[in-house]
Amino acid sequence: MVKVAAALFLFLLSINGSIASTQARIGVIDVQDPWFYVGTIGPTLEHLRKTLPQYRFVSEEMGYANLRSAIEAGELDFFIAPSGFFGVAEEKNGARHLATQERPQSVDPAHSAAGTIVVRKNSKFRTLADLKGARVASDSALNFQSWITVLGEIHRLGEDPDEFWGEKIFTEHQLPHAVSIVLAGEADAAVLSACELESLEELGVVPQGSVRVLNAQTDGLSCLHSTASYPGFVFAGLPAASSQMVKDVTVALLTMKELPDGSGWGFASNFNAVKNLYKDLRLGPYEYLRTWSARALWEQWSWVFWLAAAGVIVAFVHIVRTNRLVRTRTRELREAIEERDRMERQAREDREKLSQLERSGVVSQLSAMLAHEVRQPVAAIVNYAGGLLQYLRSLRLSDPIIEEAGNNIVEDAKKISDIVERVRSYARERTRKKEIVRLDFLLSRALRTFGHSSLSTVCKVQASAFPEAWIEADALEIELVVVNLLRNAAAAVEHVQNPEISIALTGKTEGKRYVWQVIVKDNGPALSDEQFDRLFHPAVSSKPQGLGLGLSLCRLIVERHSGRLSFQRAAGCGLTAVLELDAVPCRQGEMS
Repeated sequence: MVKVAAALFLFLLSINGSIASTQARIGVIDVQDPWFYVGTIGPTLEHLRKTLPQYRFVSEEMGYANLRSAIEAGELDFFIAPSGFFGVAEEKNGARHLATQERPQSVDPAHSAAGTIVVRKNSKFRTLADLKGARVASDSALNFQSWITVLGEIHRLGEDPDEFWGEKIFTEHQLPHAVSIVLAGEADAAVLSACELESLEELGVVPQGSVRVLNAQTDGLSCLHSTASYPGFVFAGLPAASSQMVKDVTVALLTMKELPDGSGWGFASNFNAVKNLYKDLRLGPYEYLRTWSARALWEQWSWVFWLAAAGVIVAFVHIVRTNRLVRTRTRELREAIEERDRMERQAREDREKLSQLERSGVVSQLSAMLAHEVRQPVAAIVNYAGGLLQYLRSLRLSDPIIEEAGNNIVEDAKKISDIVERVRSYARERTRKKEIVRLDFLLSRALRTFGHSSLSTVCKVQASAFPEAWIEADALEIELVVVNLLRNAAAAVEHVQNPEISIALTGKTEGKRYVWQVIVKDNGPALSDEQFDRLFHPAVSSKPQGLGLGLSLCRLIVERHSGRLSFQRAAGCGLTAVLELDAVPCRQGEMS
């Protein structure tokens, strides 16, 4: 009878004020709770009609599916539904929150709905988990404030809400009440809306102290409840409603006086908890998740797809990056190998050139030495043979054999003298090809050539920046001199604890000439006077304290270039070699 009376009351309200020109269509979720309609929905609609006579408010009760279809078809301007339903409509249909049901037992509309689980006072059940398989009674399986919130707590326990209870008894808001069924022993527990137990005890329907609340808490609500608290029912606007209509209805709701049941309309700003609750339970707007449809699979496992897609993207990026790095490293390795081969070829060519020059210099040096030393004995032989023949003639002694022998000796000795003189002339007067070259370039090439030798591992040569320096010289011979000085310095410091070798290029003025000085220093062992005097001794193989006899060849080359090679002993230890060469002005096109 209460249900029929409530429906009749809503019908009468819907036709009241039918003379209004603008229609406002309101969909009301069907929760099968007549007291909710009589205490909240009816007075709210009556207040809107009285406050806003310019609109003709038409309301209709709808189930979840019908309300969803009407919203998507644009047939409604407003709807009143649980906050969970609103959360989905807000996301998918552009619903706008206008007001939230505000209860007197709650200080915040965001925490005005919760469920309460009660058992008999002497019941063996102490926690919600103990109720698995037990008999339960409630008013309706669609009641958000009681049944839905309790199912959420069961889901948090890791249990299946559909399989948790044994026998389920729903009164559909008829008598006897769910608590009465528990007290009669026909059910083990009753599920109520928050604060409903207090109202029943106040009305005397339930004796005081006859039941006990499981998992009792009071956060958000002043009365005992067993679940987390959520926003209650929401009055929402839809895109079909005009902005002015939405504004007028919102102001009317928020300025509305307290309803007969003590509730009212306030404002809650966050509905994520409710939306997540419906989604976890796969109820109401998420009912489709219970079926094996493409949409349900997408909603439930879309995170797997996105995770897999992210993995594929990451793998693709990694492959592209790896391939790029491989190509880069391969190119760098190929270039390094090519550079190494080029340097090896250049080193071989340099070594061959230097070896040829050294052999040529040694032959030239030995030829000059031999010609110089043999010339005097040959001249003496000629003189002695000629003198002996003159002496025999003065004695008027005539011996054809002796005279013939003497003449042959003189003749052959002269041949030897001619040959020696020819060698001396070649060694002394052989012309070298000279050209205008950059001395600083020669020093850099000499450092590179020295770096290819085994002695370069002794220590690193410290080279200061070379100024631009021009000379007239045989480039390869000057390079040979510098390389030989560096080798001698490296040999000298080979067994020194902290070896040091340096090379520098400076210039100075000597009278009207400008001279370039190449200075090579080392910190090798100290030289004795005898060792210092033997620096240019023409022995074939002698490197006392790391100084080689190639220095005599170096001096010969330097002298041919009108230069000078000198040495200075440092205080304590070490040796400084100074190579001096005449500078020439740089002329365009004469760079070697």
